[in-house]
Amino acid sequence: REDPDLVWGDLPPIIYGTALSAEHLDATAGFAGTFTYDPPVGTILSGGPHMLTAFFAAADPVNIAEAETTVSLLVTPAPLRVTVDTTHRLYGDPNPPFALSYEGFIPGDSVISLTESPTALCAAGEADSVGEYTVTLQGGLSTNYDIILVDGILSVLPAPLTVTAVDAWRRQGQPNPEFDFGGDGWRTGDTAASTGLQVVLACEADEFSPPGVYPITAAGPLQLGNYELTYAP
Repeated sequence: REDPDLVWGDLPPIIYGTALSAEHLDATAGFAGTFTYDPPVGTILSGGPHMLTAFFAAADPVNIAEAETTVSLLVTPAPLRVTVDTTHRLYGDPNPPFALSYEGFIPGDSVISLTESPTALCAAGEADSVGEYTVTLQGGLSTNYDIILVDGILSVLPAPLTVTAVDAWRRQGQPNPEFDFGGDGWRTGDTAASTGLQVVLACEADEFSPPGVYPITAAGPLQLGNYELTYAP
């Protein structure tokens, strides 16, 4: 039987996610017959080098022998963009879990398809001041994807602090005592003294006022350093 001369040209690289088609599986024999391929049409190969095989069966098997040939194909990684989602927290809180967004997965793939997932890191601690901090991405490994890491932003926002005048008393005819105040919401060991908070405390009662209950009002800055202040009546 005559041996067919199979011809299968060199294949250019394809990007991961490209299915094998007749464009790639296009061997010729010079005789009538059929080809079967391993892997077949429609296969999506993983990233890296692969060897493809073509099997030829002649229409005249009595006179033409079966034959096979191989060709190499390189599958290059597809681009995968990983971004840290912008997030925020209050001053004094621990950093939240950082969510990541992925752009570029082929249908059927997800983060579990990666050999190693990227991790997000931020240097901001609970005692760090209000402001914006970079969240950096590290790591990430896959033979199928070229992982592109995009940093994100953590915004540390002022914590709420409620200032309330402390109740006081005196006898009729006496001058008002020195008033004091308390703060509900201090964090990371902060105090009025350490932050320089100055509150104006006032009461309309004087030594000539009749016995009764008089409100002590507190007033001051609405924002101070790492805090947003409200004043309780």
